[in-house]
Amino acid sequence: MIGVSTLLENFETITEAPGGVQRVREIILDLAVRGQLVPASNTVETAKELLTRASEQAQALSQKKSRKADNGSQEHGYLMPQVPSHWEVTPAGSLGQLVRGVTYAKADASLEPAQGKIPLLRANNIDGTVNYESLVHIGQEKVKAEQILRRGDILICTSSGSQALVGKAALITVDRPATFGAFCAVFRPLLSETVPYMALYFQSPLYRRAISKVSRGIGINNLRVGDILQLQIPLPPLVDQVRIVAKIDELLSMCEQLDSAIRNRTNIAFKLAAEVAHLVEVG
Repeated sequence: MIGVSTLLENFETITEAPGGVQRVREIILDLAVRGQLVPASNTVETAKELLTRASEQAQALSQKKSRKADNGSQEHGYLMPQVPSHWEVTPAGSLGQLVRGVTYAKADASLEPAQGKIPLLRANNIDGTVNYESLVHIGQEKVKAEQILRRGDILICTSSGSQALVGKAALITVDRPATFGAFCAVFRPLLSETVPYMALYFQSPLYRRAISKVSRGIGINNLRVGDILQLQIPLPPLVDQVRIVAKIDELLSMCEQLDSAIRNRTNIAFKLAAEVAHLVEVG
């Protein structure tokens, strides 16, 4: 993992390289979940308080605090970073529940909406954000209440022929009646206040590295329920989560501006080169 000083020293070189701005985005997200993006706060609050509240919420929902799938991985085989002392490293299962997608036959799905049918999202609808293009629709009678997507859910691709695609995740940001297919799952945080930070974690390189260790399969890569619920998440106190998310929003907005400027500069350079080449030919 690149450090802050190394990033600053080599910033121009990194951003000028192909895919450089995306690399900067990844570094920013990695620094965020390691507790290195913003200075430590003066709060006396600790992440343990959040875990206590999450446990109470789980009990209210008649869930066990440490839910484990029988076939889940016990050891991910990757090293967790050191985090600030007032943070906690905790299994994802202590912060949320996992909901499996809807199993349906191809004959049960239609491309066109119809009365009594509900839109269904698949892996192709996940790409950093959720898109609602190329949807299929299935009968509402096949969908359980918990399988209706909610604002704050994190939709995850759990099966794919490509290891690069399995594990990709995106936050549901709108209340729109829809469900999701069997090759996907939803991580549903127990505390709504933690949603922005949890969504950030599921975009981080730390998460991607963990997923690459546990996805498996012959011909298709799979994530099991236990694989996701046992992910070790660096958890800051809520006050730090708010500060981290705000800083991420600021920095990623700047990355978008930089990316746009580089694309514009490249387009101008190509146009100028074409004009000069034309003049040379004419001359």
